[in-house]
Amino acid sequence: MATINTIHDLIGLLRDNPEWRDAVRRELLSEELLELPQRFAEYAAATYKRLEDIQNEVADLKRTSSEHAAAADERLEDIQNEVADLKRTSSEH
Repeated sequence: MATINTIHDLIGLLRDNPEWRDAVRRELLSEELLELPQRFAEYAAATYKRLEDIQNEVADLKRTSSEHAAAADERLEDIQNEVADLKRTSSEH
């Protein structure tokens, strides 16, 4: 049996015996603190998933806005051509 005379003795024993360290941790920490690593991992996973969803939404918005801009450019070109035709027609009369 090990003798504990100093804090360093206790720390050394806890390092050498992980099951003792876990038992001491359960005695000293609240259940809320013990659950914190798992809760944080769940939060991080949910956050990464949401960020991935946002990145996909942004990519979709970029794609659709490019498509809308291209369609608007085509319509503008059509209108410019029609105006040019109208000017030409009116100048001929």
